[in-house]
Amino acid sequence: MHVPGRISCQLAGQTFNLATAYPHGGTALGLLRDVQIRRSEGRFDLIGEEFGQEIIDEVYMAESWVMAFALRGMDDDALGAVFPNTFTGAVTKTKGIAYPGTTRSPGSLRSSSAVRVLFTPDDSENHNAVYFPNAIPQVAEGLSIDFVRATELMIACAFRGLRFNDAQGSLCQIARIKDITL
Repeated sequence: MHVPGRISCQLAGQTFNLATAYPHGGTALGLLRDVQIRRSEGRFDLIGEEFGQEIIDEVYMAESWVMAFALRGMDDDALGAVFPNTFTGAVTKTKGIAYPGTTRSPGSLRSSSAVRVLFTPDDSENHNAVYFPNAIPQVAEGLSIDFVRATELMIACAFRGLRFNDAQGSLCQIARIKDITL
């Protein structure tokens, strides 16, 4: 199924309001492609040795949720939201990527840079939105940015959902936007 849509982040000083139009009071993350929600489940097999190592049951451990997407081009808001160390150029006023930078150093916890993330489908009456109330931005570990004319500049990015510190310990909601609880 092809569900076009857009992603917005709630950055410092912003508040999502789902009654308003996209980006719902947050920051729009530029042009995107191939938005995917990936779920992985932890399991522990229970082995019945009396049956010759046959699995007789399994224990559900937990789930991990990721919102992955391809960033098309070098959008300032998106670069600032997903890369751990960026700066604003003194002359051009555009975002640049710096490593090691001054914002995040090796060994620091990424949870301190967590944001609220919302995928809004273009047709929100007939397709689900996805909301992560607490997500850490990620860029592909083996990132390759191609600066060539033959292909579109794409950056593989993601937001990994973390449990939010509300009463329910929310991590992810997938529902019609009118049914999402902030």
